Amino acid sequence: MKNEFIKFNDYSLILDDEIRLKNINLMIKKNTILTIIGPSRAGKVNLLRSLNLTNQLFHKKVETRGEISIDKTNIIQNYDLSYLRRKNAYISAKPIMYNGTVWDNLTLGVKIHNVPEKYWANYIRYSLDALESWEYFKDKLDLSVKKLSKLDQLKISFARVIALNPNILLVEDFTRYIDISAFLEFSDVFIKLRRKFTILMVCYDNKHAAKLGTHTLLLIDGRVIECNETRRFFERPAKKETEEYLSGKFF
Repeated sequence: MKNEFIKFNDYSLILDDEIRLKNINLMIKKNTILTIIGPSRAGKVNLLRSLNLTNQLFHKKVETRGEISIDKTNIIQNYDLSYLRRKNAYISAKPIMYNGTVWDNLTLGVKIHNVPEKYWANYIRYSLDALESWEYFKDKLDLSVKKLSKLDQLKISFARVIALNPNILLVEDFTRYIDISAFLEFSDVFIKLRRKFTILMVCYDNKHAAKLGTHTLLLIDGRVIECNETRRFFERPAKKETEEYLSGKFF
């Protein structure tokens, strides 16, 4: 893949003496939506967390081998963690809402990162515009988040991260927390986010991966089985293991 933005080079991850990712070689272009699928304990979330070094927050012992480069910089060596986690932003599957108003939740990140208050409104407007939601939320900023629908909470959780102007969005599978109509509404907005960001998303439903991704990756037992353009991945898989996984066989 030419002009790679993210590159895994013989990357392995060992957590508490258990190998979770094995010799990952992978290149991802800017403005890609990479949907990541695979069976339970395949290493999908660990792959996401490798890009902002947050596996270290969940395990006592973390060992890595090989390299992960973003824009040709190896993030495993001598990287400012605060900056890394701001630019490679993690979005949890279940929207995290804090007590208070929509405005309180939207400004939480810019407060933590010491953005001067006079700029907050611009940051929030930018984030909601990215989600095509400014007109909807502009008169709801003083509303308690407890009164929001699950879809609106999801949008706020995305907007709070987008306000910090990341380069990469690392997204857990949010589809489990919204119904099908909300998914269909949000999916169109989500797909358009690739104009501004590179996105990696764990998907537990192959249909969602097929709809949302520009490219799709299959992980099994910590190994990359196949990574390809999404349409080709599902219609003409290159590997027998991919065909078997998509047909419902497990390993």
